[in-house]
Amino acid sequence: MLLNEIKQSVYNFLMVDENPFKNVLLGGLHYVHNDLDPDDVIYPYGIYNFAGGNYDGDSCTDLEFPILRITMYDNNDSSYRISDCGEKLDTRLNNCQMNLVFNSYYSLSVRRVSPPIETKTVLNNWQHSRSYKLKLQRKN
Repeated sequence: MLLNEIKQSVYNFLMVDENPFKNVLLGGLHYVHNDLDPDDVIYPYGIYNFAGGNYDGDSCTDLEFPILRITMYDNNDSSYRISDCGEKLDTRLNNCQMNLVFNSYYSLSVRRVSPPIETKTVLNNWQHSRSYKLKLQRKN
């Protein structure tokens, strides 16, 4: 699996062009962790990574199914803003396969695979996670 290409394509789709999700995620979208000092963090922000997936190496299909997890954090007292970020993420990402651009893959589908998970962190911030399964076919 070419994770660097996949992570860059997802980032470009979510954060390069103007869209409602990018506009509400004021602290940006970071891969694996936010490198900023805790005093410099801007809320809300998001972290994305790959939380599994599988590969079907059949010579006819050559399919890959990475699971993309996006977790957003907010320090607001209410969960409204972080839930709104999640809804805008769903609107942007769910079923967006025709808009994801790859050099090495055809994007066949993008589907949310679990209900949103919303909790409070030890720092008393809101944490809101959503997971998506990408169905990609390697170009020959």
